[in-house]
Amino acid sequence: MLTVASGPFYYSNKVTRSITQRTIITLMNNKDNIIKIDGSHGEGGGQILRNAFSLACILKKSIALDNIRANRKPKPGLKAQHMTGILLCVDISVGNRYGLKGCRLESLQLSYYQRPENNCVEVNTVAGDTQTAGSISLLLQAALPVALFARSTPLKLVLKGGTNATFAPQYDYWAQVFLPTFQEQFLKNYKKNNNDNKDEGKIQPTVVRRGYFPQGGGHVEVQIDPLQGTICPVKLVQRGEVQQIDIRSYYAGTITPSMAQEMTEAAIDELQQEIPRSIPIKANIVHETNVLDSGYGILLVAKTTTGCRLAGSALGTISNYRKRKKAKQQQPGQLGRVAAQELLKNLQDGGCVDEWLQDQLIIFMALAEGESEVLAGSLTLHTQTAIWVAETLTNAKFDVTRLASSDKEAATRTTTRYGQNGRITGKHLIRCTGIRFKNPKLHGTKGKE
Repeated sequence: MLTVASGPFYYSNKVTRSITQRTIITLMNNKDNIIKIDGSHGEGGGQILRNAFSLACILKKSIALDNIRANRKPKPGLKAQHMTGILLCVDISVGNRYGLKGCRLESLQLSYYQRPENNCVEVNTVAGDTQTAGSISLLLQAALPVALFARSTPLKLVLKGGTNATFAPQYDYWAQVFLPTFQEQFLKNYKKNNNDNKDEGKIQPTVVRRGYFPQGGGHVEVQIDPLQGTICPVKLVQRGEVQQIDIRSYYAGTITPSMAQEMTEAAIDELQQEIPRSIPIKANIVHETNVLDSGYGILLVAKTTTGCRLAGSALGTISNYRKRKKAKQQQPGQLGRVAAQELLKNLQDGGCVDEWLQDQLIIFMALAEGESEVLAGSLTLHTQTAIWVAETLTNAKFDVTRLASSDKEAATRTTTRYGQNGRITGKHLIRCTGIRFKNPKLHGTKGKE
C-alpha cells in the first residue's frame, strides 16, 4: 500500500478500514486532552511544527497549534514543505488523515485529534513531495522519529524536494553528521539490550536524484526498520581533538569543474590559517549528473578523537551564479571560505555538536532511557524552542547550564536571552532525563515507563 503526502493533495489506494462519521464527531468534541501550542513561540517557525507532530504521533497525543509562523513576513502560516512534513508524520503513524484539520497553505491554525487505535492502518511506503525545492532534510527531521517509534512494520520513505536547499541543512549534512551521530550515540548499546531483531533501527538512505534551488526535483529514498526497545541516553561531553576534516564539493549542470576546485582550495586555505597542518584534510569533488537544474556547494566535516562531528557548509545556486559578477559573495572561492569559517566558528565554540545538530538531538534525548548529556557551544534559539516543545508534550526534564568561559566567570543557568536573534553565547551543558519510551505497537505497553 502506498500513501503519498504531496502538499495539499492526498492519495491512498485501498484504505482497508474506515472511520465512521460518528467517531469523527466524538473526536472533535473531545477537547479536554488537547495540548495547545503557540506556533510563534521562540524560533516561531517550521521546527515547532515538525517536533510537535512527531511527538504527537509517537505519544498519541492530540494537539492544536495557532499563530503558526505568525512572525514570518510577508507570508506567515503553512508552506508546502511544512504541510508535507505534517502529512508524512500522520501517514506514517496511522495511514490516513482523519482528525487532521487546517492543513492547508498559509493556514495559521492547525489541529490533530488522535483516533482509536483500531482505525489505524500501516502502509508499507509513504511518499512526500514538496513540489518545490523544499528541504528533504527537514522532511526527514519530522518523519524519522515517527518511523522508528510509532510503527510495527518496516517503512520505505520516498521524499522529493531539495537535497541541497537554502535555509536548511543540506542532505549531505544529514547523512554525514546527523545520521552517524544518532546511530553511534543513541543506538550504541541497543543491539546488546534488544537483540531479537538484528534489523531494528536500521536506516538505509539512497539518493536517487539531486535537487537544487529553485527547481528542486531531488529524490531520496530511506528504508527504516522500527525500534522495539528504548534508545540509549546520549553522552557527548568530551570534544577531543580534531582528527580529520572531510570536504565534499559538488557541481552540476552548467557549473564548471574549475568552480568546485576553486571552492575546495579556498576552504583548505582558510582552514590551514587556523588549524595545524598536521591534521589531514581529505577533499572529494563530485560531479552530480542526475539533476534537473544546476547547482554547486560545499560541506566540511571535522571528526574528533572522541567521535564528535562538526560541520560548516555553503551553498550556491544557478541564479546567483549567473549574477556572480554583481554578487561577490557568491564567487566559488568566497563560498569555500564561508564554509570554512562556519566550521572554525563551531570548533571555537568548544561544543561536541555544532549549531545545526544540537536542536536535532533534543527529541531523541526526550524519548531516551536515562540521563543524556550534550555539551554545546552557543545555544541556538532553535534548540531552546525544541526543548520547550519536548517539555510541553512529554514528561522529559531538561536542564541547561551555561558553563564558565574562564575562572572568573561562574556558571549560570540560561534564564535570560542574550546574543543575536535569541542565541545564547558561551558553552552549555544540556541535560535531559528521558521518558524511557518503548514502541507500544511492538512492545505491548503504553509506551513509556
